[in-house]
Amino acid sequence: MVGFFRALAADFDGTLSEHGQRPDDRILSAIASMRSRGGLMVLVTGRILSELRDAFPDVEDHVDAIVAENGCVLWTPRGVRLLADPVGPELAEGVTARGIDVRAGDVLLAGSAFDRRIILEEIHGRGLDCQLVFNRSELMVLPSGINKATGLYEALGDLGVSRHSTVGLGDAENDRALLDTCEAGVAVANSVPTLLAFADRVAPEPGASAVTELIDDLFTSASAPVHSRRRQLRIGTGPNNAPARVPSSQINMLIFGAPGNGKSHLAGLCAERLISLGYCLLVVDPEGDHQGLGALRGVVVIQVANGSPSPRRVAARFSQRFMSVVLDLSPMHPDARHGYLESLAEAVDDSRSRCGLPHWIVADEAQANILDLRANSALFGGNAETGRWGMCLATHKPELIDQASLTKMDAVVAVGPIPDGDGRAFALLSHVSGRDAADIQAEALSVGRGDAYLAQSASLGGSGPFHIASRVTEHHRHWHRYTDGAIPDHHRFYFLDDRDHVVAIARNLRQFRDLLDTVPHQSITHHAQRHDFSHWLSEVLSDHAMAVQTEAVEEQIRVGEVNENEGRNELVDLLRRTYGV
Repeated sequence: MVGFFRALAADFDGTLSEHGQRPDDRILSAIASMRSRGGLMVLVTGRILSELRDAFPDVEDHVDAIVAENGCVLWTPRGVRLLADPVGPELAEGVTARGIDVRAGDVLLAGSAFDRRIILEEIHGRGLDCQLVFNRSELMVLPSGINKATGLYEALGDLGVSRHSTVGLGDAENDRALLDTCEAGVAVANSVPTLLAFADRVAPEPGASAVTELIDDLFTSASAPVHSRRRQLRIGTGPNNAPARVPSSQINMLIFGAPGNGKSHLAGLCAERLISLGYCLLVVDPEGDHQGLGALRGVVVIQVANGSPSPRRVAARFSQRFMSVVLDLSPMHPDARHGYLESLAEAVDDSRSRCGLPHWIVADEAQANILDLRANSALFGGNAETGRWGMCLATHKPELIDQASLTKMDAVVAVGPIPDGDGRAFALLSHVSGRDAADIQAEALSVGRGDAYLAQSASLGGSGPFHIASRVTEHHRHWHRYTDGAIPDHHRFYFLDDRDHVVAIARNLRQFRDLLDTVPHQSITHHAQRHDFSHWLSEVLSDHAMAVQTEAVEEQIRVGEVNENEGRNELVDLLRRTYGV
């Protein structure tokens, strides 16, 4: 296996080849080893394809795809495809007429950077929509909007690999777009200064040995993470408006907090922002909270009932244009989830082994399904090859998560407020951040509702309190749990008559709706005058928006704008529209 990264996208001249000829055998051996373990090799070059073949005759034996002419031409074993219309031949004729030598590829014109003034004059004089791209002393004339990044997108799409599973390797000015497109960008030691400053990692020295070592190191299951400053997940704002953020890949994260404090909101925030960045996610949603993510591009919400669809069909979605899946388990009986999640873990492990997807597994309400998740180590991140990173757990009972799993966490977020006596929470934050527990406690106790405390190592960005960012998708609270499940005794709605005698008890929303239809009208008046209905919806269900609407009906009953039966009917209709009961 090749670990987290699934593909290498590398430049040719100055990167794999020092002198413009066939790469050193050591480099080719490292590429062969990577490919034998499932990795893919994409050569991304400014060269004209025929000139590349002249310099490297057996190139097609060593790669899975070639992006040539700086993104204009794509070769795969299925053939050659032009990714842009050719630069018009009249430009080559005009430049040649002025004594300038250029070479025509299938799309671009190639020449010397020293002739750029004359070439630019000819482009302007003819009103052509072209761009000049520099590669050290070479110059390329390309159609506007084409570069190594656009060509790489096409190549990776054909190969079924995400750019977030790809490492870019280059040395020159025209390689910046290549490195920027990939999850991590690496520069060889003899790169131009601007690329050295831009890269996430730099080879320690020039030459074939260093490139070979880079490839071997990046494409092993034991490789260290390469966290890019360009790939950051912003989850809120800290002191002095500084962004609170964590790396967007190659970490595991735990979110915990008391029920109703916003941990599911934060888990959903992480999911929607990762999706917007182009990552592929599996969101395990036992309560149906995250259906709103389906409004985002590239996301499908799948409800599981009676074991259908099968885990294999769910996992197949990831390779379909890197789609994200929200798996709504709320229709399933809790007893049926264990076997389903165990099979899902196997299917996800196979998908990650095959194509590196999904990048992240977000498991909300982990205290409800953590035993199921642990049933197969692949889904919980225990598989050293495919599940080493990319787990985000949200729970209000972190003590139920075993110690071995907690040690895998690179970032921990405690959603406020945090109780003063929660020593386990402060110990966990201290362990992850490497800071003293007393210092953590002093900072974390100031965290209120809507805020949280982020603990991570200084190398990842440091720790501290922050205000949680807003969501762009709707967060659905646990309506399925309240609709038909049994609400605890002390949270059930007790219908009283005008003498405070219990006349009926609603153990869930459906019974609450049914009883509203049948209890005596004196009970409706009694509760409306005290705003008991809206108070229950606000305090037990935490549905403040619904509580406001209900309170308006209660007030109409209280002041006599509607009678008890009219008010009763309005309340029932409101429940049906909101919860579908």
